[in-house]
Amino acid sequence: MRLIVIGSGLAGLTAAYFVASERVDVTVIDRTEGPGLETSFANGALLAPSSVAPWNSPGLPRLLLSSIGRERSPVLIRPRQMIALADWGARFLANSRASSHRRATLKNTALARYSRQVLDELMRQESIDFNFESTGTLCVYRDLASLRTAIEQAELVAHAGVRHERLEVDGVVALEPELEPIAQELKGGLFFPEDALGDAHQFCRELRTLCEREGVQFRFSETVLRLHSESGRVAEAQTDAETLKADAYLVAAGSHSASLLADLGLRLPVRPAKGYSITLPRLALQTRLPVLDRDQHIVVTPLGDRVRVAGTAEFAGFDRQVRAPRIDNLIRQFAMVYPRHAAAIRRNQIGEWAGLRPMTADGMPFLGATPISNLYLNTGHGPSGWTLACGSGKSVADVILGRSPSVDISDFGYEGRV
Repeated sequence: MRLIVIGSGLAGLTAAYFVASERVDVTVIDRTEGPGLETSFANGALLAPSSVAPWNSPGLPRLLLSSIGRERSPVLIRPRQMIALADWGARFLANSRASSHRRATLKNTALARYSRQVLDELMRQESIDFNFESTGTLCVYRDLASLRTAIEQAELVAHAGVRHERLEVDGVVALEPELEPIAQELKGGLFFPEDALGDAHQFCRELRTLCEREGVQFRFSETVLRLHSESGRVAEAQTDAETLKADAYLVAAGSHSASLLADLGLRLPVRPAKGYSITLPRLALQTRLPVLDRDQHIVVTPLGDRVRVAGTAEFAGFDRQVRAPRIDNLIRQFAMVYPRHAAAIRRNQIGEWAGLRPMTADGMPFLGATPISNLYLNTGHGPSGWTLACGSGKSVADVILGRSPSVDISDFGYEGRV
């Protein structure tokens, strides 16, 4: 069997590794110069089953309407994207109903917990270094209403096996003393002890090495222009270098997956949402665990000798430009979480990044088979791609290999969702 995987981010690499481990001939094609250089490059670094609820929560419509064109808004819609997002946006908002959001949250959480199991097994079997730490995640709240909503959400995912601890402000500071300067601004917090962190880009680089050991061929700096089908099957993949043939094809191209499927007559409701991050030197910051400031919509994650600050979403099409006002916003938000360290930041020390998260209309990824018999999907993970990566990759690999996945992914399929 020969498999072509389009995309060398977390989604493509995890699936490639698990398929190649079964002695399948795998080729990975990516338009960039190496693995994990787009959406998987500089994300928030969280491996957090506690935080895989879809963004389209019941209160989102009001936030979106108030954010149009506002640079400081945590979710920003560029006015020129209003028409392009109309159909997808209507479905996105329709899925913000409480019942839809609850269902998607529980499905994502089950997949996230399985993903952690797969990652733990992978780390037991392979020697890989990606700054992994099982630290837990601390979520803090400045508003009582948002804290109450978060407690309800935590109790929901507790039914799926995600443990949490409710903390008063003194408990928050005891767990993370670096937050003492903002203690009077906080209303409380939640701690999720089973969450972890890790460098997603470094994981991609390590996984590339493992894949090559299993015989996977990588074709970097090569773009798949079109997939051609015949008699209900993909017949070949046309790249900007040549035409390639295989027995099966996996599209794991993030936000670009939709255009590849469109050429085959398939509609994929995946749109790009640009996320930003900055990476800082550790400086004197002694934090030991990730802190999510839910009301500021950012996460601050210690990552070896660095600190990653990530957050915000910008619906701006496929524009990957790193815009200074959005970076300024992250710096300002970091200062609101760790004010005593803000003065030490030097702009020339900051690593700035923006990546396109592939967002689905219902907040769940697309995994597995399609109406085209030899075409498979692993895309649409939104902001949870790192947390869901290993479980998604293993499950999709099982489907390609003709096996039943260990976790139920029937609700993540293409059929019935487009």
